[in-house]
Amino acid sequence: DLPRFVTLLDPARAEPLLCPGAPAEARALLMAPAPRRQAAGARPLAVTELSAYAPDWSLYEGVHFGTLRSAAYLRWRYFEHPVFRYQVAVAGELTRPAVCVYRKERTSGAATVEVGRIVELFAPAGAQGERDAAAALGAALAALARGGAVFADLYCSSGALGTLAQKLGMVRLPHGVLASRLNPVELGADPQNLQLWSALPGPERLEDLYVTRSDGDQDRPNV
Repeated sequence: DLPRFVTLLDPARAEPLLCPGAPAEARALLMAPAPRRQAAGARPLAVTELSAYAPDWSLYEGVHFGTLRSAAYLRWRYFEHPVFRYQVAVAGELTRPAVCVYRKERTSGAATVEVGRIVELFAPAGAQGERDAAAALGAALAALARGGAVFADLYCSSGALGTLAQKLGMVRLPHGVLASRLNPVELGADPQNLQLWSALPGPERLEDLYVTRSDGDQDRPNV
């Protein structure tokens, strides 16, 4: 079960997406004011800059197993996606960037609003990496808010990156509090499950892996 991290950008307009019967304490946690976020130092990553994008992966805790977020992967998975228009916010040098990939989605059915899907958030370990991650996430959320998104969410297995997301003002939300299936809107619990099999030695805990909803193409058009 991939943990889901959420932040509200427009609580009043997000109300139709809250699930009936959600625990009051979970709703209160979600509705708590988010900290003021800083986007200074972050900028969009252009596809023409991918030749300079070369992270030193030894600096990134929790991403040593699974999909390599290389320049070729970013180009194939996000910049050249045939349906969605993804945006990539980066902060820091391109040899050690903090990276936040996101897109907007318009809901249908019971409510018609814009929401934000954050599909990547990773950064080098350490204080500078955390500051750069805050800037990259802040830039992404500011852009989503300007575009009218009522909330943004991130599905991520990594314990370290989950802790970082919460430090940056996202809430680890129990399933069944806020709709996740949005086309059409379905109000109810909808866990995003993950099953792994490997013949190679690796981490024994899911929280030691960096896996997001976009792995396995779970961030896809609803057709």
